[in-house]
Amino acid sequence: VHLYVSGLGVVYLSTVPPFMHVRKLRELLSQYGDVLRIYLTPEDKAITRKRKKYRKNRRVKHTDGWVEFSNKKVAKRVALALNGTQIGGKKRDY
Repeated sequence: VHLYVSGLGVVYLSTVPPFMHVRKLRELLSQYGDVLRIYLTPEDKAITRKRKKYRKNRRVKHTDGWVEFSNKKVAKRVALALNGTQIGGKKRDY
């Protein structure tokens, strides 16, 4: 069943900082408005396997993602405000 609710806004994140968690992303973006859903695309399995084998890094890495806001105007404001800027902070903060 697919439900379509008008008025929702979706923001596409072309890159996600390395090893950033969904809860940290929700915390950062919830200051702009009500965040409904967040989807982050996991890294390719072959790349993950190689990274785990040679670097011994077991954390989950994401390549891109989508954030759904409850209001389309809020999503447009977030997209304009964050376009071309880095989100997050130092690597240890993720």
